[in-house]
Amino acid sequence: VVRVAKETNLQHEDMFVLKTCQYNELLEVRHSVMLLGPGGCAKTAIWKTLAGTFNLDQPKKTCVCEVVNPKSVTGNELYGYMTLSKDWKDGVLSIIMRGMAKNF
Repeated sequence: VVRVAKETNLQHEDMFVLKTCQYNELLEVRHSVMLLGPGGCAKTAIWKTLAGTFNLDQPKKTCVCEVVNPKSVTGNELYGYMTLSKDWKDGVLSIIMRGMAKNF
């Protein structure tokens, strides 16, 4: 964590390293975890640093992230939906997951 923080010009204070390690521990036992907090409390820096540690010294990225703003699309556009003719129309998350499964 410290090495990735240095490479990305972040200050690797003890609390930042601790919170990054705690986030990793949560991800090991949970399928999804939300980082909550006020603006400027390092939420983005924590998950990007953790992703960087997984990709450290790897010839090919093993951890890829896609950022989605769920507030910018409707529920059907986000998850997908069934049309009136019983055809499935993929949503943003379906498209992203299918692309990740194909490429990695």
